[in-house]
Amino acid sequence: MTAKAYLRQLRQLENAIGTMKSELIRLRTKIESPGGPKYTASRVQYSTGEALENGVIKLSMLEGRIVEKLAEYEETRERIIEEILSLPDPVQAKVLYAVYVDGLPIWKTAMRLHYSERHIKTIHGRALTEFYNRIISKQA
Repeated sequence: MTAKAYLRQLRQLENAIGTMKSELIRLRTKIESPGGPKYTASRVQYSTGEALENGVIKLSMLEGRIVEKLAEYEETRERIIEEILSLPDPVQAKVLYAVYVDGLPIWKTAMRLHYSERHIKTIHGRALTEFYNRIISKQA
């Protein structure tokens, strides 16, 4: 695994949580909407309590998965922050933190740290190499 792939775990977890929350909103809306007639079938049908019960079960299961994913995110975030802060060069640590924890693009990281974008790109590359050598290669 590359250092970038390892550090991108946070974004992937955030995206998964966001998708699950969107699905939760969709399910809640569907459950809370009035039953009324359904005109999509060949004949008019009315929703039953069974459909509502199934929706509530799905909603409950999804909420449980979101709680689990949030716990995984928090654990991963704490571990990655600790690993980033263990780098001996504080500027490299600040760059990796800004890019992978705060989710800033390189140009905003450069503005935050008062360096040129080109210099931040150089520091970022060196920081990834250092992170790989200190953290990832020792895990393999």
